[in-house]
Amino acid sequence: MTFYGSKTDVARFAAFLLMYSREDLQWITITIRGSSEDFFVSLVIKESLEGTVKRLAQTYSLQLTDTLSPNIQVG
Repeated sequence: MTFYGSKTDVARFAAFLLMYSREDLQWITITIRGSSEDFFVSLVIKESLEGTVKRLAQTYSLQLTDTLSPNIQVG
């Protein structure tokens, strides 16, 4: 899953995930693309947490940009 938003919102969202999802969060990265003011956070999570993470992202005013198909394995 990849979300985007302001630098502050992305940082707060990622910090929250890192504090409360230790064993459920498999991978996270934060990037800025080009000269945009939008920052992107990409996550690999357990499928069962997808709805929870989407709701949390809305709380931090982040927008979903893409998700991987359940048939795609990362790694």
